[in-house]
Amino acid sequence: MPTKLSVNIPDNLSTAAASRSVQSTNLMDGADTYEMIRAFIATAEGAAEVVESITTSLHEHKIDQVMDFPFVGDDGRNKRMMVEEDKDYKGTTWDLKLTATDKALNDTAIQVFWNKGEAAGIAILHPYHMNREDNGDVNAVYKIDYSELESAYDARMIVEVSVTGNDDEWSLNKIKLFAAKIGDEFVLYGNSNHPNIGSVFSSYTEGANYVFTAKSNETDDIAVAEIALPPSTLTHTDNILKTYSVEDVLKDEVVKQLHDGGEIDTTRFTEADWIAYHENLDAQIINLGAPAYFNEDGFISAGASLPTGFTEDFVDMSDLSPYIPIDIKNLEIKFE
Repeated sequence: MPTKLSVNIPDNLSTAAASRSVQSTNLMDGADTYEMIRAFIATAEGAAEVVESITTSLHEHKIDQVMDFPFVGDDGRNKRMMVEEDKDYKGTTWDLKLTATDKALNDTAIQVFWNKGEAAGIAILHPYHMNREDNGDVNAVYKIDYSELESAYDARMIVEVSVTGNDDEWSLNKIKLFAAKIGDEFVLYGNSNHPNIGSVFSSYTEGANYVFTAKSNETDDIAVAEIALPPSTLTHTDNILKTYSVEDVLKDEVVKQLHDGGEIDTTRFTEADWIAYHENLDAQIINLGAPAYFNEDGFISAGASLPTGFTEDFVDMSDLSPYIPIDIKNLEIKFE
């Protein structure tokens, strides 16, 4: 079984400490929105690391041949582990397939597919069925597709996450992330789905995707990203990063919120104040240009002007594209 199933993304693009804040005036500093990309990537990377920790343990116990045996999980429940040969997953035959189940209702906890002697594999994990004491989300499922066999990359992973989410306006319930390492550089793209975002963006009653393309240089500790906020029902990616850019989406929403049915909201503004406010909107909403630049401390700036240490070649992401939003909205992760 492979000892590694994840790409270790530099902190300049992945950290759980990233945060955002929405001002009480409904105006946004783009830094808050851009910083969120680091938290979303960290969520996906964290899921991959959870799966990898389990497969590493299985490797240490030499789970590398056909076998079938009972065991007691960390939650004290009876489980079953079975390894089979020459099993298919979505049209590809793998040397070995491992399945662990919670025996009471035969609920699948994890499946891993791999070939002997290859640094590649697919793993699907249902954390609740693996350990019911430490995992409260009964619907959470993670999937990792990892390979070091493709000539274009040193290593790459595709992470899928499906969780219940919560009532927070930015709560996510689906993630799909592609991350690849090429020397000391990383390329990433992906989407997260946010079903409750209609409480922030009035046009997105069926939710929105937070989509992005990004690159990171581990040696220089810098990163660049372009982000968009399309509706979750969008069925294509044509010009998606421009049409639904952070700048355009947020500015449109601010203008809507400054109006009340097309009229000036007199509960908040005099006519003169509203006109002045609207005419100076560009000055009121900052850091919304594309792309966004990061270093080890997080967000630096956004827009066409390159910070020190960044080059035109590095920030060129024209060959990258996120996933189709409606596919992420409808993402389902299933065991074989």
